[in-house]
Amino acid sequence: ESTDSLVGYLTENSVVLGKYVRFFGAKEGEGLALRLDALGGLVVKTAENEILTLTTGEISLRIKN
Repeated sequence: ESTDSLVGYLTENSVVLGKYVRFFGAKEGEGLALRLDALGGLVVKTAENEILTLTTGEISLRIKN
C-alpha cells in the first residue's frame, strides 16, 4: 500500500485531528492537531502560532476550557 493511501486512511480515521493535544518527547508542549504530513508526521499549531511537525514521541488529548 502506498504512503499516500496509508496517510489518507489514517487522516480519515483519526480521533486526534482538530483536537488540542499535549505532546512529549523530542519536543514538549501543546497545540491544535491540524493534519498529517505526507510521511505521517502530526502537524500541530501551538498557542504561539508556531507550526511543528511531530514525528516521534507521545501525545495525549487535552480538554480545552
